[in-house]
Amino acid sequence: MFMESFAADKTKLDQYEALADVFSESLSHIGLDAYTVGDRDLALPLSLLRKVAKRSKFPYLSANILVDGKPVFQPSVLKTVAGFKIAVIGATTTLFANNQERMKAEGFTMSLPVDAVQAEIARRKSDGVDLFVVLGHLNDTEMKEIAAKCPEVRILVGGQGYPMQQLARREKDTWIAEAFMRGKNLAVLELTVKGKSFAFSDPGVVQGLEGKKANLERDVKYREEAIEAAKKPKPAPPPVAGAVVRDQSGNVKLLEESLVRLKTDLAAVKLDLEDAREAQAKSSGAETSTLKYALFDVDTRLADEPKVKAIVDAYRKKYPDPSKSATPPVAPAPAVKVEPRAVPSH
Repeated sequence: MFMESFAADKTKLDQYEALADVFSESLSHIGLDAYTVGDRDLALPLSLLRKVAKRSKFPYLSANILVDGKPVFQPSVLKTVAGFKIAVIGATTTLFANNQERMKAEGFTMSLPVDAVQAEIARRKSDGVDLFVVLGHLNDTEMKEIAAKCPEVRILVGGQGYPMQQLARREKDTWIAEAFMRGKNLAVLELTVKGKSFAFSDPGVVQGLEGKKANLERDVKYREEAIEAAKKPKPAPPPVAGAVVRDQSGNVKLLEESLVRLKTDLAAVKLDLEDAREAQAKSSGAETSTLKYALFDVDTRLADEPKVKAIVDAYRKKYPDPSKSATPPVAPAPAVKVEPRAVPSH
C-alpha cells in the first residue's frame, strides 16, 4: 500500500516514486514472487505506477486494470513449486473511493474481477497449470463471486476487509486467506499435496470454530444474566431535591439487541462447524491434501534486515520523516527578579 489516502499530492510525486521504489526493492529482498496492485496504489498517476512496476524485480499483477481493453499490468505469473505448475492471477477491486474520477483522469477502465479471472484461467490452461491461485485486493462480495464462478481457483489470498480473520475460510471449493491490513501481520498458508489432489481440507478449522462457538456461548450466557439483573426491580434511592431519576429501560433494550446479534453469530458458527466436520470426515483418507493457515503479528521489536534498513535510511536521508523531525528548542523565559515583600511596621 503506497498511499494512506485516495488522493496523491501532485507536488510530491518525486517523493512518492522514490517511496514506491523503496517498497519494491525492500520486498524483493524477502523473495516476493508477485504483488497485486491495490486501490490505494491507484491514487498514484498510472504512468508513475507503471514505471515503478517496470523497475521492480517481481511482477506487479492485475488482470482487470485495462487501457484500450488490454491489461496495464501483468495479469498473472506462472511458478513451478515442488514440481507443480502454479498460476498466480492478480485481481483488483473495482469499488473504491473516487474510482470514476481516477479512471477518467488516468485513462483506464476496470473489468469485473470475476470476468478477468475467468479469462486468465482460460488463457493459462494451455500452459498445463496444476493449481490456480488468485492474489487479490478484493472485497468480500468479489471474493465470493470468484469462488462461485471459478471452480479452478482453489486458493484466494488477500482481501480488503477490516475484520481480522484468524482462520482460512472455505467458499465452495476455494479457500480464502486474508492477512488483515497495512503489513501489520504475516499470513502463512502451507499446502501439502497428496496424490496430486488439489481439493484441500484444513484440520485446524474445526478446532478454531469450536473455540469460537465456546466463546460465543459464554458471551450469550453473560448477556442473558446481565439482562435478567437489569430487569429486576431495584429499591428506589432516597429522594434528593432537584435530582433527576433516569429511565433504565434503554439499557435493557441495548443489552437485548446485542444478545440478538450474539445469538445470530452463534447460529452461523454452528452451521459452519457442521460443514467443517462433514468436510473433515469426507477428507480423512490418506491421500487427502491439507492446508495449514496461521496469522502472525509483525513484532516491531524484531531487528531490521540490514539491506532493507540501508534502503530505508537512504530514502529518509533525502526525505526526512516529518513526525520525527527535531523540534526547535524553546527559548527560556527571561528571569524575573522577585523583590521581598515589604512588611508594614506597627
